[in-house]
Amino acid sequence: MKKVVSIAIALAFVLGVTMVMAATAPEKVTLKANPKKVVEFNHKLHSDQFKCEVCHHTWDKKGEPQACLTCHKKKAGDAPKYFKAFHDRKSNHSCVGCHKNLAKDGKKTGPTKCAKCHVKK
Repeated sequence: MKKVVSIAIALAFVLGVTMVMAATAPEKVTLKANPKKVVEFNHKLHSDQFKCEVCHHTWDKKGEPQACLTCHKKKAGDAPKYFKAFHDRKSNHSCVGCHKNLAKDGKKTGPTKCAKCHVKK
């Protein structure tokens, strides 16, 4: 009986944390790595379908997840530069890579062509 109660409490905690994170996640995020190629990213659409750690892959679940450009900067560092981080076709952490993999698996996916994300205004 104690085991069932412990499991129920743990599940309630995890569900509660998930709901709080989903409630505080922004609807849209503007990615401004390149001022000439700004991307309006539908964060809610992605956060409703995937766990935060899919994109925020270095997040330790303490505090707020950091923005992509916190690690993926223009200049080389420990993480891939921002262009590769968003466009690497072989990485499931990149936008293009994730979309390509979903399409390959026959699932509904987002854009993989430049003009679909980088909309001219």
